[in-house]
Amino acid sequence: MPARRAPPLRSHLAEAGRPVTVIDRAVFPRDKCCGDGLTTLALRELESLGLSPSAVPNWMTVDSAHLRTPSGRAFDIPLPSQGTYAAVAPRADLDNTLVEMAISAGADIRQGWRLESITQTATEARVVVVDPGETPRTVVADYVIAADGCGARRDACSDALPTATAESGTPFVNTSQM
Repeated sequence: MPARRAPPLRSHLAEAGRPVTVIDRAVFPRDKCCGDGLTTLALRELESLGLSPSAVPNWMTVDSAHLRTPSGRAFDIPLPSQGTYAAVAPRADLDNTLVEMAISAGADIRQGWRLESITQTATEARVVVVDPGETPRTVVADYVIAADGCGARRDACSDALPTATAESGTPFVNTSQM
């Protein structure tokens, strides 16, 4: 998933009436070298968002697993015929569909923006970002969810920021620690 868990969070928060601004360094659609294979858990997560496989171009359901042993012996293992347990969808197609879902749910998507810094107080976070025209901008938020996988810039900014818990009320959530 793009930004690992960002699309589900975008859609759920926006649908709940919370103002959502998504800042992404990428411009969609874009491809990634990993992630085309979707596991059963990923499929259930996408289902919970209301994603229909027919909305994703080039979606292919996987009905068996092909295994090859180190000695060269190969065999197919069929997956259960009731339901979908694995699928493949190009990341550019899947991610773009998720971005479109988030926009239709009311999220404000800022593509091609990069993170500069994050500071926080007890009640808000200030995120300095640079837009595609290289203009620094400050976004003030109640919560910041850093869902960029192993993005080095975010990691550099988040060293001083604790991870939020239900008890802490901290406005910063680092999904790489979830």
